[in-house]
Amino acid sequence: MKKISALIITVLMLSLLAVSASATGGSSTGGGAAGGGSSAGSAGSASCMGLLPGDVNADGTVDSKDAVLLAQYLAKWNVTLGGDSHNEVIDPAVEATCKKTGLTEGKHCADCGTVFVRQEIVPTKPHDYEDTIVPPTETEKGYTHHKCKDCGDEYVDSYTGATLAKGLEYEIDELGYCTITGIGSCTETELYIPEKIENCFVLSIADKAFSGQTQLTHISLPRTVQVIGYRAFYGCTGLTEFTVPQDVVVIGHQVFFKCNNLETVYYNSSYAPDKDKVFLNIPSIKKVVFNGKIVPNHICYGCNNIETVIIGDNVEAIGNKYFYSGYSFADCSNLTDLTIGNSVTVINGYAFEGCTSLTDVKFPESLTSIGDCAFQNCNSLTSITIPSNVNSIEDHAFSGCSGLVSVSIPDGVTSIGNYAFARCNSLTSANIPDSVTSISGGLFENCSALTTVILPQKISSISGHAFSGCINLSSIIIPDSVTGIGMWAFSSCHSLKSINIPESVVSIGYAAFEDCIGLTSIIIPDRVITIDEWVFARCSSLISVTIPDSITSIGNSAFYNCSSLSNVYYGGNDGDWNNISISDSNQDLTAATRYYYSVSNPAQNGKYWHYVNGVPTPW
Repeated sequence: MKKISALIITVLMLSLLAVSASATGGSSTGGGAAGGGSSAGSAGSASCMGLLPGDVNADGTVDSKDAVLLAQYLAKWNVTLGGDSHNEVIDPAVEATCKKTGLTEGKHCADCGTVFVRQEIVPTKPHDYEDTIVPPTETEKGYTHHKCKDCGDEYVDSYTGATLAKGLEYEIDELGYCTITGIGSCTETELYIPEKIENCFVLSIADKAFSGQTQLTHISLPRTVQVIGYRAFYGCTGLTEFTVPQDVVVIGHQVFFKCNNLETVYYNSSYAPDKDKVFLNIPSIKKVVFNGKIVPNHICYGCNNIETVIIGDNVEAIGNKYFYSGYSFADCSNLTDLTIGNSVTVINGYAFEGCTSLTDVKFPESLTSIGDCAFQNCNSLTSITIPSNVNSIEDHAFSGCSGLVSVSIPDGVTSIGNYAFARCNSLTSANIPDSVTSISGGLFENCSALTTVILPQKISSISGHAFSGCINLSSIIIPDSVTGIGMWAFSSCHSLKSINIPESVVSIGYAAFEDCIGLTSIIIPDRVITIDEWVFARCSSLISVTIPDSITSIGNSAFYNCSSLSNVYYGGNDGDWNNISISDSNQDLTAATRYYYSVSNPAQNGKYWHYVNGVPTPW
């Protein structure tokens, strides 16, 4: 059993008595209870509307039992203040329907209104539709009628053409499949092609079948169609929208060429046309809706006329991932309105690369991966929020998004590819989650507005070019877990005045801090053996450098043009220094005043140094 401190009970008891005394004019056993109830000295039940102040168990007396009950309540025990005085009633549950929300069961006091169990709203249920298929007749098209069993809501879709071909020309092959070859004597302007002709499935639309038929305002293909031939609807200027059936596996070149009024295409197939035969690239198309399982590669590549793309909830991936993959909407420069459905898990390579008018992207929670260059050069994007299920952001995913001001990266991301946010030169800050284990190459290269970065605490390395060209980066903390800093990692970080390289670091790559013109001092960790070429070249404000006695070589131009370098704090002695292999173009290093490390103030003549609060200081 849980124990309640005697001190707590005493304090609560004093508080209860004080409350009671205040409410009764200074007497804890005198006048009537608040609200005209029984006096404090009388026993028996009390109304929940007229409890004596401090009488939390409603027995008509303020005593230690009240303090115990109150302490139990505050400790979140399963107790109810007011004892048995409440008139508890049940608020019945209300079942949700497809048109109205429901309620869970609740409880409250009928007298004072105190709520013991709050009723919660139950969302509406989905419609329970019953489907009735109305077959076509010889002259009337068929359809499917959907009606909700609960509320009666109804709608009609899935139209199928009349069973008679009405003059259409067709051919039936030796396998019993039908191909529509032409308009024939058909006079319909709204054409519903049937699933079967002469009891044979309509499998294809022949090359140029309806070419030049300007009178046609609507063409509906049956689900059985798998092949749409070359220029099948060429010059059908009366068409304003078209639906590609879901089982289509081949679409010929220029299928909608010169359909000058075609504005909307519903694409239910997952067929990917050849990248050189992008059949939606005609000036009139403004809107494309996708409902196949996969949005094909290259489907709208270079369609700079398209303004609206809706990716339905049936879609699981945007683009396939293989060699030369993606490009589903690359270079759609007028795309402004993008909807991504709730089942998409992968956005593959170059999917929206070069969509320069795209200002906003709302990613679904289902998303797990953003591919190579997926949004590269989308320079009108201003902010992005990456969903919590995403674990991979691949190379160049958002590089060149020059309008991007803020990025929210969730904790689940474990991999961020090379140059993922390079050239995002409006980005001012970045917080990389601790789930990331390494800073990839060029991650924030040339993010010229970046001022602060919070690095994960468990990263093992900072790869080459990671922050190169971040001219406004003024401070960064490198975690103790880092063992390597790659080439050009911080080159041209002009605003970086100091940086603490942790003792865990064993290697610093070529030109890692080149052209850091604001850097005034640097301490090289004891585990580093080689100072690579051009590491601190052109650090023109560098005044002091601390070099450990572990160093065996200093590369060519490592300290080239470090014109302010005046103090070198070396961890060994003069003999050790002379054993270091120092390559050419390091005159600023060798000409600087050199101090040798000594734990205590040496008696001999010479220049020596020690640490004072972590700062190299001459004796």
